[in-house]
Formats: sequence, structure tokens, C-alpha cells
Amino acid sequence: MKTPKRLKPFTILILILFLANFLSSPARMDEKAESSANILKNMLGGSPERNFAVVTRDDIPVDTSVIISPAIKEQMPIVTVSKKGLDNLTKEMIEKINPKKILIVGGPEAVPPAIEKTLLNMGYKTTRIGGEDRYETAALVAEKYWGGAAENVLLVDGEQPALSLVSTPLAHKLGAPILYVKKEGIPETTLKTLRSLKPKRCIIIGATGLEEELLGVCGEVESLSGETPGETSVLVSIETRKPLRPRAVAIFNVENPLTYNAAQFAVLKGGTVLLVDSKGVPEVVAEYLHRNRFSLRWIVFTAGIPQKVKDLVVDLTKPPGAE
Repeated sequence: MKTPKRLKPFTILILILFLANFLSSPARMDEKAESSANILKNMLGGSPERNFAVVTRDDIPVDTSVIISPAIKEQMPIVTVSKKGLDNLTKEMIEKINPKKILIVGGPEAVPPAIEKTLLNMGYKTTRIGGEDRYETAALVAEKYWGGAAENVLLVDGEQPALSLVSTPLAHKLGAPILYVKKEGIPETTLKTLRSLKPKRCIIIGATGLEEELLGVCGEVESLSGETPGETSVLVSIETRKPLRPRAVAIFNVENPLTYNAAQFAVLKGGTVLLVDSKGVPEVVAEYLHRNRFSLRWIVFTAGIPQKVKDLVVDLTKPPGAE
């Protein structure tokens, strides 16, 4: 017996609610790891083993963001770890992946040598990409995976970590590296890498007033920078999915973005990343969610988002007639 068409929106809502609850948790340290593990489990499915895996710090989103696109291309799952070391759940995740080699992204201040030693003692080979700061780490990742050429480059405000996660779906769509800039200007490390990559187009995300510095470095310069982080996340989302609508959305708390592999999940599912805050859903984000409610199949609430904000998002994305 066929399901009546009038029940279809409700079925979609159930799928959204199930994944939203399954892939979200409070921001306590143990449940933050659980949230990340649940997302990873959903991405890997019944065959979790991979040849390579990536390890990044669980409270430094800028390092995770720069490796997401290369990680997807090379089928490398990302495991985020605490600076204090590997807890049992994190070790279990790595053991299930059983990689031949683990790439650590971030310098020794980000991912301490003690963590690398633990991985070696577990029997895994390791290699590291990491500089003295986020600007250098991003540059090193770009040099490794893009060599001496990139048609597009995303230049993201390095002082707004949540925007680095917002940028990842667009970076993957364009095959573009993410480099970081500052409000007061472009670090020399970033400029040096730009000169090497010789991009035809640079897209600035979150920063303003950098166009003059980029003359002669980028063929064209565009900006996707709103007045607020929420508005910027919508501008980037629209650019990422045009002319299509998003099938998935990962939602982060701009004040404390956590569970970074949710951005990787969103990319894999044809989605985007949006920003909310602890008080609620910014109007521009609410409008975007409501406008795209019929296309959404997955909503991922990351750790650190209050229940009242989750409820608001669910209300905004409910199909007509659903309760």
C-alpha cells in the first residue's frame, strides 16, 4: 500500500528530528566527544576502516577547516582530540578506522607531542602539517595539497573561527584552499602563499577593506562578508549551493563552535554551514532555513547549542501540517 502523499512532509520531519537528536549533544567534554563520534559513525557507515585519518584539536576550528576539503577528496575521516590527550572514546574511534597513517594538522602547541606519542604507541604511523599559528598552518596545507596553482582561494577572517567552518562547503565546491587574513591586513605568510598559487579569483569571507592589498596578487577579488557572522554564513551558503538548494545544514554556535566534523558531514550531504548564537536564530538565518525547508533532509545540531535554539530551528523547518 502506498503512503498517502499528505504524510510525506511528516516523514521528512521525522528524519530531520532523528538525525538532529542523534548527532547533537551538550557542550560537556565527554558529550562533545560523543557528538563527534556519532557524526563520524554516521559518515563511515558499516565499513569504517580507511587507509588514512586526520587528527586535529577539538577546540581549534581553524585547523580542522583547512583540511576538510582535502580530507574528503582523499577519503580521510577527521578525528578531533582534546589537548589533554586521547580519551577511551577517541581511541576507540581511531581503532575502528584502523588507518595505516594518521595526519596531524596543527603545530605542537595545538596537538602536543604527547598525543603523537600515544598514537605511535597504539601502532600508527604519523605525519604532521603545522606551523607556529593558524596562518602558517593554513599556508602549509595549501602548499601541500594545491602545489603551485589554485584557480580559486578563500580568504577567511582568522579572528572569527566560526567563519572558517562556514567556508568549508564553498571551499570544497570550488576546489579552493582556505587561507586566513586579519582585520588589519594580510599576514606575510598568507601573501607569500597567494603569490605561489597565482589564483584567478580570491573570495574574502568575513573581512573587509583588503582589496587594495590583493591587487596584482589575485586576478579578481570578491567579498562574501555580511554585517554579522550569521549574515555571512547565509551569503556563503547561497553562493555554495546556487543554483540548487541545500540538502543538509550543520548548525554551529558562533560563540563556541564545537564538533567540527559536522561541517565535513554537511559537505558530503550537499549542504552548508549556518551560525546561530545562544540567544536564538538570527533573522537572516531563520529566513534562509524557512525558505529551504522543503529541500532539507539532514539537520545537524553541533555541541554547545541550547535546546531552545534547536526547537526554534525545528519549528522553522517543519513542513506544513507537521506537529
